[in-house]
Amino acid sequence: MTGCVASIMRAMSIGRAQLDYYPTSGSAPMVYALGDLGAQLLSERGAAFAHCEWSRKNGEAGRPFIEHQLEIVELHIALERSTRGRSDVRLIPPEEIIASSPECTRKNRNPFALRATISQSERAHDIAVVPDLVFGFMFPDGSRRCFMVEIDRGTMPISRSDFRQTSFERKMHAYLAAYGQGQHMKQFGWKTFRVLVVTTDQQRARSMIERLQQLNVPQSPGPSLFFFALAGELQRSDPLAHNWQDGGGRATRLNKVVDQASVPRANRGSTLPRSLDRRTAAILRCGWSRECFARSAGSLLDAFDDVDR
Repeated sequence: MTGCVASIMRAMSIGRAQLDYYPTSGSAPMVYALGDLGAQLLSERGAAFAHCEWSRKNGEAGRPFIEHQLEIVELHIALERSTRGRSDVRLIPPEEIIASSPECTRKNRNPFALRATISQSERAHDIAVVPDLVFGFMFPDGSRRCFMVEIDRGTMPISRSDFRQTSFERKMHAYLAAYGQGQHMKQFGWKTFRVLVVTTDQQRARSMIERLQQLNVPQSPGPSLFFFALAGELQRSDPLAHNWQDGGGRATRLNKVVDQASVPRANRGSTLPRSLDRRTAAILRCGWSRECFARSAGSLLDAFDDVDR
């Protein structure tokens, strides 16, 4: 990584990178993108690049696209910082997920694209949804938790009367249907996953959750598939310790995933009868008070009763 950064800096200094984005006011950081010669320089240093016209593509990238990409990168960096130096959890980057996926997935042009068939208004729609970021957590016992991320900048309508048009509701429906049809198992060998949604404000998050709760997709986890956070608040906190909001409107934290991984599987309550009331089961299992259990209900631990291995 250090070598690549040094090469990028050199590319800038000798004119092989171009100024691709800059703020219209204030002193916000500038962003540079590689030109054709810059990509050639990095290739000479061992980096792998597809043959494409970098300078031309940079010129076609507008401000909304660049700002969206910056938010994706910032979240990825925050996750790296949260897990760096920890012995109880390791961040699984996107490239490692692809490398460990079935061969048919690795050969796909867009291996992270999830496809699903959705019946709507007596018509079957074949829909593909492509997450903005995919990552996982790996634990010392070999278990893992996998996530797909949607960075929402508030530009897409939450719902539309015409299902053929893009909307965030349509995107959530696609994730639920893909899960219900087992696409995550076919493409990645995952037992389960969750979708993290980072959006602009509380009202928009509330509207998303309301639409999500109206979707009824067979064989899917329903609203518990999704966890929501506000971009501004997330940028000021550790994503692992941040209070995310699940599809039921309850607070949860990703660091509970890390805590749960250190608990022996025999003590996680997976052997309790499914018919047993969850509150009663928790009290019997852990000796929790009702108040303690109420604060913990709906946590990410409950969502991940079935640990992915």
